[in-house]
Amino acid sequence: MHKATGYFFAGLLSAIIVPVGMFIALTFFSIDARHYLLRTAAELPAFATYFMVRKSVMASQYSRVNTLLGRQLDLVLWLGPRENVFLPGLIENAKYAFNSAYTRDEIANLAPFAERLVEAEPDLYPARVWAALAISLTNSELALKHLERAVKLSGTEPAPYRIAIEIAHRNQNHLELQKWCSRYATTQSGGGRPRNFNNLFEGTGIKRMALEAINADGESQIADHHGISLNNIRDYSFEFSNPLAPAELRLHTNAVIGTAVKISAIKVLRSGVSHVIPISEIVQFSREGAHLEDGWVLSTGKYGQTLKLVPASKPMPQFDTVVMTMKFKRLNLSTPNLCAS
Repeated sequence: MHKATGYFFAGLLSAIIVPVGMFIALTFFSIDARHYLLRTAAELPAFATYFMVRKSVMASQYSRVNTLLGRQLDLVLWLGPRENVFLPGLIENAKYAFNSAYTRDEIANLAPFAERLVEAEPDLYPARVWAALAISLTNSELALKHLERAVKLSGTEPAPYRIAIEIAHRNQNHLELQKWCSRYATTQSGGGRPRNFNNLFEGTGIKRMALEAINADGESQIADHHGISLNNIRDYSFEFSNPLAPAELRLHTNAVIGTAVKISAIKVLRSGVSHVIPISEIVQFSREGAHLEDGWVLSTGKYGQTLKLVPASKPMPQFDTVVMTMKFKRLNLSTPNLCAS
């Protein structure tokens, strides 16, 4: 009996020690294993908080959501310094909470957390926007200060301008209104692509774009351009390293949501000889966009837009340069006559 019991406990001990030993050895000798283990540990607080936040959001208990996010912020501050591994999870949970809040009271209930987050992370773009949104009705002066900082951090994102234009209109401050309307229509520097996002344009802002030419065999060449000009019709030239006769063109832009483009003419050149392709002979498709009746294509993608240009019937001639006549503009964030007044 004792012998059988000894075998049982020996087997049980082995069943515990062997996996634990293998786990320790694996994490000790494998850098990737240690990395994933640490990443998992770092994401657990955000994961647990999310389920509690979601429950409160579904019950419209935003004062409870404010408390839960505040506790998660306490953990971020406890670990320190700024921008530690717990911060991305907090941002995602806060984004979920603010995107789910609709009524005035729901948004206002999140103000204490948002203002604490700004104090802890003054250069965090979404924190400035959330704080401005939450206090816009109670402290418009401070809200506008948050928005000024937000556009310095990410100048082309539309959210700060939406809030500022509404505040200026509510306060009947026409000079402030025109200032924000003008800045929104003309600002091109500072984009919303995160650091871990594949960035074709090697930078941020909406001035950059690229034209990709793809032949029938799937081979492609890319020519870039760094000079998008808002609100003006102009020619944009793309020069390719080798001549090609593509089956389709793809215009990749760094345009944020609300930016629109209209192509009015396409001219291709080979050794200086030009050929005009009527825009009526081109079919346009977009990955994330809305095609308007007057030929404008509105960008609805958060991280840029890809516009595909395919011949309707006749194949494209061989070329080494493409000149596209286009106009880029940012559509209104409010009733058009508000910014035009």
